[in-house]
Amino acid sequence: SIAMAREQILGVHDLRIHEYGPSRTIASFHAEMPYDMTLVEAHEIIDEIERELQSKEIVSEVTIHVDPVVTDDYEMLTLKDETLKLLKGISEDLDMHDFRTSNKNGETKVYFDVVIPYDYTKGDKVVKAEVLKRLSSFRDDIVYVVNIDRG
Repeated sequence: SIAMAREQILGVHDLRIHEYGPSRTIASFHAEMPYDMTLVEAHEIIDEIERELQSKEIVSEVTIHVDPVVTDDYEMLTLKDETLKLLKGISEDLDMHDFRTSNKNGETKVYFDVVIPYDYTKGDKVVKAEVLKRLSSFRDDIVYVVNIDRG
C-alpha cells in the first residue's frame, strides 16, 4: 500500500519477505512504472518508498525492481488484452504480469509471466505447454517467451 500510494506506481508483484529473527526482515518486490520515466525519476521514487518502509520499521531492508510498463502503444496493449483472454480461456485462475514486446531484426518477441495460484492443481510445465500451444495457434508470427510465476 505504501508503494501503491504513489501515482507513478502502476502495480506491484513478486513480493518476497524473509524474516531472520525479530529485528531482521528483508523484502523485495517488483514495481511497475511508466516506461517513459527517466531512470533518475524512477530511482528517486523507489528510494522514497524504500526509505519509508524502513523508517516505519516495516522491514530492515528492501530491494525494489522496476518493471517498465508501456501505456500508450495500441498494438501492444491489444496484444496484451488478447493474451490475457487466452489465459482466462485456459482457466479464470490464471493471470499475467511483466508483459512486454521486442522487435529486432524483423522478429517480434513477446515476454510475460503467467501467474499461477499456489493451490492450482496443474503443474507448471503443463500450464506452460498449454499456454505456448494456444499462443502459437493464435499468432504464429510471434516468438513467445513465457515464464511461470507460482503465487
